[in-house]
This record gives sequence, structure tokens and C-alpha cells, in this order.
Amino acid sequence: MNLELINNKIQEMLPEKRYKHSLNVADCAVKLSEIYGCDKEKAYIAGIAHDCAKYLNKEYYVDKYKIVLDEIEKDNLALSHSLIGSYIAKYEFGINDKDIINAIKYHTTGKEDMDIIEKIIYIADLIE
Repeated sequence: MNLELINNKIQEMLPEKRYKHSLNVADCAVKLSEIYGCDKEKAYIAGIAHDCAKYLNKEYYVDKYKIVLDEIEKDNLALSHSLIGSYIAKYEFGINDKDIINAIKYHTTGKEDMDIIEKIIYIADLIE
């Protein structure tokens, strides 16, 4: 994973205000990872990438990666961007770490039995 490449791609994909939000989430995630003993680099990457699909053409990526959205996600980008973003992180950014992918995937909805990095990104996004 090339952090500089990921950061540059995120900056190109997001409006300036959302990019700043993503930087702040990443910084908050690093601080939380220090407190809770989580990998700081993973926390930063998940934090910076968590909203990567927020302003993209949803239909294009759903078709491209054959993403299955449920009935609620189909008409709600606020929910579906996290699932779509997990695919973008994997296939566009080359992130193969399942902890990072899942933290991006569940940052809006959460899930039962979240692991520590999933919780950190969920909370960092809320805090920011």
C-alpha cells in the first residue's frame, strides 16, 4: 500500500471540505489507535479512505464490481458509499488488508461484534 498514492487519489476524488474531513478522521483514528493499542498505519489509511465513494457515480462502481446493494442501500448513497468504498479501496487503491476494508465497509452502519479498527473508524467519523 502506497500511502502517498492513496492520499493523492482521495484528494482527487473528494471536494476540499470532504477531503479535510477525511484527514481529520484519519488523525482522530490515529489518536484513538494509540489509546487502544491498534495499528496506527491501518487506522490512518482506513480513516483517510473511509469516504472515498461519497461523491462518485454509484451506478458505475456497482456495475463495475458487481456490488449487491440491499433495498435500503440502492436509494441511499449515505449508506451505500461505505460498501462501494470498500471495493474502491481494494481494487482502485490496492488495499488488501481485510481490517482496513471492513473498517471502511462498516463505518456508517456498524455491525455486531465489530473489531477494534472498525470501532475506531466508526467513532472517529462521528467525532469529526
